[in-house]
Amino acid sequence: MSVIYLCLALLAVHLFVRGTMIEPYDLLLRHRQVPVADLPAEFDGLRLLHLTDLHLRSDARYEKRLLASVALAEADLILLTGDYVDHPRRLYSLRQVAETLADGRQVIAVLGDNDLEEPERIQSVLEETGITVLRNESIALDRQGKTLHVAGIDDPHFASSDLAGALATVSSPCILLSHSAEIFPEAKAAGVDLLLCGHTHGGQVCLPYWGALYTNDRLGRRYASGLIREGSLHIHVSTGVGYAKLRLRLFCPPEVVCLTLRRS
Repeated sequence: MSVIYLCLALLAVHLFVRGTMIEPYDLLLRHRQVPVADLPAEFDGLRLLHLTDLHLRSDARYEKRLLASVALAEADLILLTGDYVDHPRRLYSLRQVAETLADGRQVIAVLGDNDLEEPERIQSVLEETGITVLRNESIALDRQGKTLHVAGIDDPHFASSDLAGALATVSSPCILLSHSAEIFPEAKAAGVDLLLCGHTHGGQVCLPYWGALYTNDRLGRRYASGLIREGSLHIHVSTGVGYAKLRLRLFCPPEVVCLTLRRS
């Protein structure tokens, strides 16, 4: 019996070390391909780097790994889906990271639930570094006369979120940025092709062969992370870059994801 207790104790120590000291810093660069109906040939192969839930904490080690992964991805466009800092005193870190992200690249962002507690300050920092912040509006990307729309909404948990306003002047194909995937039924009905979101952190703590223990939304484990298809709509839910509240990730490493668009 003492051997069993010893093994359990060693397992607990292993999981504690892995969850608090290893996985939170084990940032992965993932690559996925996304088929898009009616995608103009001019946008075939466009590389989108999806970043979400940075939760910056003035951690130079982590910021360095994040920016190294961004450089390695060599994306054409960077898309941010909210939750940049947990406290206004971290805005200095956000400014430093945002300046590097926007250096020679086009970056488009929306705000998350954390950001909407002080939206003007977050938006101001991002825009001052050259990042486009979409708040219930859209932008048209042009390549040789062909158009791809990117729309963005405030986090769906807030009354300020306005999907109809964001899509008012949009035609297909369209990418929608939203902090939470809970908007997907409305996005699907509106004809959105690709929805990028975060918020769940992938559950942050998962069990092998089971998945997230808690997703922080109403959608459940199926929508906790990854690329999910709902009819003609593809939903990409990233596990995010940072962590919320506790420095803890277990069987759910942080990630930055390079999505390559392909004509379906």
